[in-house]
Amino acid sequence: MRTSSLVQRWLRIAGTITWSVIGVTFLVFFRGASAGLGGCGWLAWCAAFATFLLLFWRGTAPDVAERPRRRRLASLVLQATCAFLIAGLPSKPVGFIFLTLVAAQMPGLLPTWATAAWIVLQTAVMGWVYALIVPAWEAEAYVAVYLGFQAFAYMVVRAAQSEAAARFDLAATHQQLRDKDALLAASQRLAERVRIGHDLHDALGLHLTAMCLNLEVAAHLTVGRARTHIEQAQGLARKLLDDVRAVVSELRGASGDLSPALASMAAALPRRRSTSTSERTRAPWPIRSGRSRCCAARRS
Repeated sequence: MRTSSLVQRWLRIAGTITWSVIGVTFLVFFRGASAGLGGCGWLAWCAAFATFLLLFWRGTAPDVAERPRRRRLASLVLQATCAFLIAGLPSKPVGFIFLTLVAAQMPGLLPTWATAAWIVLQTAVMGWVYALIVPAWEAEAYVAVYLGFQAFAYMVVRAAQSEAAARFDLAATHQQLRDKDALLAASQRLAERVRIGHDLHDALGLHLTAMCLNLEVAAHLTVGRARTHIEQAQGLARKLLDDVRAVVSELRGASGDLSPALASMAAALPRRRSTSTSERTRAPWPIRSGRSRCCAARRS
């Protein structure tokens, strides 16, 4: 599991626990205030309470970063509205703790200055509602406390997401280094095999070719049993020359396969550009130096 998904998972768990504790608090300790809402007010409070949890779960899903920004902003506005209804309908400011969960979902969604303005704005509205419920001095104290909670939640989640992004970049860089090492090792093996092929062809191939030519001349100039032995030596020289050419061809044929290392590097890329069918099925071009082309021309 990626660290960013883990951040969303723990945020969802913490928010669900907070939602459950606030619900139990209203049902057990604020039963009188809930009863004073009346039938319609109680239904509205329950709807706001359930809607907040639904929106919060959607806002902390692992794929939330892939959703349109407008939808995420609309979800946060609705969550803040639900928080004001949860606290304002029964006149119990403890419901404003949900604004902290709203602030915790903002990292990565808006610039820092816009997030700060959002938090200050919803805190100002919270202070106005507080002033209608409790004395002014108490409202100022609680508003300051909740403002600190919102700022703390925002900074903690933002730091966790930054650490998650750093870990992801570090893992990607490490994978790239491993793939480059594999490609470098494959390239070194390629260069070594090509060098061995060149040495075999130049050192043995040319000398064996010269030997075959000299034996051919000697066979025409010699008669009797000596010619028989020369023809046998000529056959052995030609066979040895064919073996050397076969070994050189095998070395060159086996050395040009860099596909495993390249496939490993391509698999580690975050995104892959689509290619046509002809490009995917096209055989790789052979890597041949000018010296190898000259040797091939001499062999032909």
